Amino acid sequence: MSNCFIMQEYSMAVELRSEGKCIICYDCKDFEIDYSTEGILTKIDASLGGIIEEHYHIKLSEYGVEFYDECYTQEIAEEKVLCWNL
Repeated sequence: MSNCFIMQEYSMAVELRSEGKCIICYDCKDFEIDYSTEGILTKIDASLGGIIEEHYHIKLSEYGVEFYDECYTQEIAEEKVLCWNL
């Protein structure tokens, strides 16, 4: 795999594909990449996205990746759980 960035603490690896202008993600455990889990990255937490942008010196928005706020997403999920439990 060319240009692969393993982020062991997140159990994932990402690959920059310039020719298709996309970021590919894989599950990763103990520095072993599971290629059967390949997927195109479309949304990512802002802090994790910042790590990827810094590593590759790119803007993820140019690769079709949107950022979301982890706290806001979790808050919405908890709200839905509370509503469903009423």
